[in-house]
Amino acid sequence: MHANLPPEDLRLGKGEKGQLAAIEFVGMTLGQPDASGRRRPVPIPGSNFILPVDTAVLAPGFWPDPTVAQTTSGLQVSRSGLIATGEAGRTSRLGVFAAGDGVTGPDRMATASAAAMRAAQAVHEYLMTPPLEEAPEALPVAEPAWA
Repeated sequence: MHANLPPEDLRLGKGEKGQLAAIEFVGMTLGQPDASGRRRPVPIPGSNFILPVDTAVLAPGFWPDPTVAQTTSGLQVSRSGLIATGEAGRTSRLGVFAAGDGVTGPDRMATASAAAMRAAQAVHEYLMTPPLEEAPEALPVAEPAWA
């Protein structure tokens, strides 16, 4: 498929036994700028297509729950509530690791998966080594450029 924007999924199709069999998509393009100047994706009429599948991974992007920062003392977060992390998902709280949307805000599944794999390795190393006596140094807290 060659497109400027990823297609939007419309509906899931069932197979003979009720299992997932297909996903219907519609192509998207950028519409006219709104009052802020932003061009938002709009469906391309007549561009619907069906892709046969047997598995679908749902990956909704979410902002972190503010309760996490409010109830976890010593956890550094940005103004928008994103968890500050350093190397391999280590947070400002000793023994607490984070990855995915809680760190970056809504992003691609591949980005979250890669960060989670690095964080999982760091958690393993943390659990297999003697505990540190103090928390790690303060971490930089950054806002995503699009926030």
